[in-house]
Amino acid sequence: MHDRPVPATLLTVRELEVTRLIALGQSTGEIASLLGIRPRTVSTHRAHVFHKLHIRRVAELVHYAVREQIIQLD
Repeated sequence: MHDRPVPATLLTVRELEVTRLIALGQSTGEIASLLGIRPRTVSTHRAHVFHKLHIRRVAELVHYAVREQIIQLD
């Protein structure tokens, strides 16, 4: 992961929604259905998020989402 924290404000509203759902364990198909978009669009948003945050793995995305309070793990 990138050394410096990347603020969540760098992401669009839709990218934040996709980030939250990925971090919660939803599949591409589930996210597409929940948001009313195509799976390909979900994949594009995911690629943009990973690029902007300088991450490569979902585990890193989960860590980011918790740190930025996009999700809460109880």
